[in-house]
Amino acid sequence: MSVDFPQTSLNIINALGTNNLGSGIITTGTVGENVAAGEVLYLKTGGKYWKALATGIATMPGKVLAMEAIAANNAGKLLHMGYFRHDAWDFTVGNGTANLLYVSRTTGGLVTQTAPGLAGEQVQVIGYCVTDDVIYFNPCLELVEIS
Repeated sequence: MSVDFPQTSLNIINALGTNNLGSGIITTGTVGENVAAGEVLYLKTGGKYWKALATGIATMPGKVLAMEAIAANNAGKLLHMGYFRHDAWDFTVGNGTANLLYVSRTTGGLVTQTAPGLAGEQVQVIGYCVTDDVIYFNPCLELVEIS
């Protein structure tokens, strides 16, 4: 049996002209703690999202990016994959792996260009920076634990 699909496309906008604007796969989800726009979150037992932290497996992997400030136990917009602009970021665009972004090992929810490096920490590439304040968020769900 064969199924034919008409030619389709998904248009994701990468030229984002406004702070905290995103384009991609976006859903609404409930958070378990207060989160700010631009924070990366993991899914915890109970179905709520919490700030990801690379210090251990219990607070990983980062799966979504908060697109707005969301109060604890409330729902808000979450980016699963796509472009996001956050004016408070100040990333350095470089060549190759210099553009990669990770879940922070020091601050819950923080997106950083510094990979975790201490024993027991979890390394997760969550995307790359396009400009100093625009990222392409596409979290790899494979984690590497530093030994």
